[in-house]
Amino acid sequence: MPQFVSNERRLVLRILDYWEFLRGERRFPSPDDVNPTNLPEDWLNCVLIDTSGPQEAWEFRHVGEGYNGLGPAVAPGVKWISSEKDSFTGLTTSYIPKVLERSIPVSISGEIERGGDCIRYRSILLPLSADGEQVTAILGAANRSEQAAHELAGADGGAMASGTTDRSSR
Repeated sequence: MPQFVSNERRLVLRILDYWEFLRGERRFPSPDDVNPTNLPEDWLNCVLIDTSGPQEAWEFRHVGEGYNGLGPAVAPGVKWISSEKDSFTGLTTSYIPKVLERSIPVSISGEIERGGDCIRYRSILLPLSADGEQVTAILGAANRSEQAAHELAGADGGAMASGTTDRSSR
């Protein structure tokens, strides 16, 4: 297989490029196609979640360091349903059911407030399939930037959006 290369500067679009590279002419790439050595820096901001069973059994297979830090840490082997929904991991993987329902990549971005600071994030979840038909895993990527609330205050008095979403995959 040729080496993956992307000139995209935004993480979520690089990971979408990678997914499309792996997919080729198929409907979905396989979870076995995902190779961390093709994503040396980006793998730190990725998750791989096994969704092959019922929702209670969905399990993190990989959790990059970039997913931890806001809320309780999540590690491989942890059930998705038990992840804290207000943690960065929980927030950026909360729309897995939508990905499974639609069987397409879904991306969201938004802002949340934590301790008076504004955290802006972008995330993408991409379906993977072991059999080429049914989604059995999710490859996700997310990043964030944090700014103190006083740095954001401006003419609007520092008002921040909460939960703003962009549901397009590109």
